[in-house]
Amino acid sequence: MNPPLIVVDSMIVVSGVSGNPDGPSAAALDAVATGEARLAMSDAQLSELVRVFGYPEIEDLTKSTVRAFEIGLNVGYMGIMYHPRRRPTPCTSSSAASG
Repeated sequence: MNPPLIVVDSMIVVSGVSGNPDGPSAAALDAVATGEARLAMSDAQLSELVRVFGYPEIEDLTKSTVRAFEIGLNVGYMGIMYHPRRRPTPCTSSSAASG
């Protein structure tokens, strides 16, 4: 049986890094690290994490660079990358409608 596939918001990752190491956000990230859960990631989400962790107020919250590095490795190594396919935009021109 496959472990559950989860999606986490950027603030869950921030909380896992900066919050209580025994709290629910840290527990979710630890589940990914141990293989108890699979993490769905996308390029857009990774870009957002980089952007969010660059905010000065978030950098100030990061209590442990070791914990941040550990979580970053776990997200990168244990996460499952998804590249959603873009659906073609429907044609709305009158010539397509009459054809």
